[in-house]
Amino acid sequence: MDAQPLVSRSTAALKCLFNDEIISEILNFQSQEASQEAERHGLLNIALVCRALEEPAMNELWRQLDSFTPLLRLLPSVKLIGNSYALCGPLDSAGWGRFDHYAGRVLYLDLIQPCMHLWLTTSTIAITVESSLYFHIAKERTGPFLPRLRSLTCSPLVPEAVLFLSQSLRSISFDTTISRLALTFLSAAWAKARTLRDLRITFEGTSDASLIIGMIASFRTISQLDLRLNSPLSHYLQVDRILAHRNGLKHYFISARDQWENDIQNRSLTAGFSDLESLTVEGGFNFLKAALARVESEKLSKLQLILRPIASSPVSELEWKPMVGFIHTRGWSSLHELFIDFHYTSLAISLTTLFESLDHFRSLRRFSIWRYWPITVSDADIEKIARNCPSLDEITLIAGKGEDIVAPSIACLVYLATHCPNLGGLEMSFKSAVSLPFKVPGSFQNNKVLKVVYIRGMLLSPDAQDKKTLAIARFIDRIFPWVYFVKNLTFADPAWAAVELLVKKFQVARAERELGR
Repeated sequence: MDAQPLVSRSTAALKCLFNDEIISEILNFQSQEASQEAERHGLLNIALVCRALEEPAMNELWRQLDSFTPLLRLLPSVKLIGNSYALCGPLDSAGWGRFDHYAGRVLYLDLIQPCMHLWLTTSTIAITVESSLYFHIAKERTGPFLPRLRSLTCSPLVPEAVLFLSQSLRSISFDTTISRLALTFLSAAWAKARTLRDLRITFEGTSDASLIIGMIASFRTISQLDLRLNSPLSHYLQVDRILAHRNGLKHYFISARDQWENDIQNRSLTAGFSDLESLTVEGGFNFLKAALARVESEKLSKLQLILRPIASSPVSELEWKPMVGFIHTRGWSSLHELFIDFHYTSLAISLTTLFESLDHFRSLRRFSIWRYWPITVSDADIEKIARNCPSLDEITLIAGKGEDIVAPSIACLVYLATHCPNLGGLEMSFKSAVSLPFKVPGSFQNNKVLKVVYIRGMLLSPDAQDKKTLAIARFIDRIFPWVYFVKNLTFADPAWAAVELLVKKFQVARAERELGR
């Protein structure tokens, strides 16, 4: 058979570069660079060396900006003088072509003051941009600065933020005091960003906030609200009364001040929130109880509880036990994700107490415990999870500060993958490796669902001959004989030669498997 012409083969090879999935994989691989600077250099190189990837790479490069200065530098009349950008001469039409070419690619903007790293030093210089410069540029524009902007973050809120409001915006996040500036910005957002879906606000101050709170409530399109009020409890109660009966609010995050913890016991929160699908509550134990008690939604699928340690309001095991049961009594049978962050709280309770109500959550798919102290895992705990939550596909166990998930939890990995047929993701945190279980059940080797295993914080000796390091490497090797089904095995600190070689072996096996499909 005649050999295929070289030109024909080259043309066929190039066609794959116009496949959206392949392009996405290439750019995603580049995004795994250790630093943002390295990622940007890589994307720029891709755009320069491959015409087929030029547009996608440039879109990715300009997709998110942490400052507006990259666009300012495209205008010939804008110069860096000392530590500040300034307008030096008229803004002629010649500079707008390049500006618009890249401004149309920006989807996410963090409007913060930039820093410049000094060459060959570790020093940085804070670079400022005067608000007047933005307004001078705005006078020369007939349309928005960034016509496709979806998300705007501004911390703290600055006057020029109003210039970035447009119909394309879906998300706004800002920190501010209770001030006229905040009210002016919200009024402009209400007028210009009529399709806004996500609003995230951090308020500081004790002055009257009724006008601002009323403005927040007037955003009828908002389905996700993130409120962090560093102000009196009365401000939160005002918001609560307004939002409780708002239709369409699906995602709600509220962070409580420590000072609210005692006052909340004598207050009743307005019942409602019938459309909520996701609720995150951060605060002391009393606030968590009050916030959960008034939610009437039967659609809740995601619940996150962040228990902040408060000296004036310690939590006991007797108090926490009915807390988990209370979640069940609310009738949230559709709950798919339960996240509990103990935030280094010195709450000395057993995981059995935490897990004993999980049999009520037959639909639970993701279960996470973060910063639990002390975290010890027994076989009985894990058996209870596997037996009572058959729908689980993701489990995360992260140890508390200075604590560890030791050998029993490594055995849990084996047990969970054996008895949870849908388990596709498992993340565990541990520092030591003691009595590693090398006996792997045969049924575990038949679980072909597991996609992600993330082992965090293996703080062992960097010596490749260290017995514990090699023991972990051998253990993982036996657990994952079908390693080509594991999409991503990650070590937070791959500093050991034995483990590093094992990771490379996993990657090669995975690549060979996928190429053979």
